Amino acid sequence: MVCLDTDVLVSLLREDPQTKKYVEGLESRGETAYTTPVNTLALFLGG
Repeated sequence: MVCLDTDVLVSLLREDPQTKKYVEGLESRGETAYTTPVNTLALFLGG
């Protein structure tokens, strides 16, 4: 299980290829990615 922090989430929203590859690698290894309500709020408020 991997917690994605705000920096990673922002990079995903910006479609950063390196971040996308990292997250796809997690998925291919069967890892579960999650985030926290605090990170969700930070994104909602503008990162």
